[in-house]
Amino acid sequence: MLSDVGAKAIRLRIADLFVMVQVGPFEVDLVPKPSWGKKVSTILGGRKWRNIRKRELDRVRNRCEICGQEGEPRELICHELWEYDDANHVQRLRGYNVVCRGCNLIYHLGYAASNELANEAIEHFSKLTGLGFREARELLNSKYRELIQIHKERSKHDWKIDVSLESAGR
Repeated sequence: MLSDVGAKAIRLRIADLFVMVQVGPFEVDLVPKPSWGKKVSTILGGRKWRNIRKRELDRVRNRCEICGQEGEPRELICHELWEYDDANHVQRLRGYNVVCRGCNLIYHLGYAASNELANEAIEHFSKLTGLGFREARELLNSKYRELIQIHKERSKHDWKIDVSLESAGR
């Protein structure tokens, strides 16, 4: 069962210009290769990132925004949410989701698969959606194939990284 915060996250949609793949309660994307390593913590620095992370954990009272699991701050991940302007090759920070390990594995399916954590991700997704393990695996595999196609196209370009959300007085 999804938390109220998770249910609210499901209702959030972004403009069609910013293609993402809806996977159950997750809006998932794959960061283009030229942008790998260009995350908020490296762009703004560790001190600023720690302040952002604390702010976001406080905002959700140390609960996963997708499944509602409570956790110690060290157990929760502050996941960056990006939107992509494919016409102008701008990757823009649009916010964060605080997530538990299981939900984070779903956001990072490629990582989960390459580190023998795919079954853990599928089991968590199955629990969230009420799908059986096999159906959950098939859905995740099909959505991941969609993501790979988007990722391949986006990886052909260099991207301008826009973190102005954080300099806009947040």
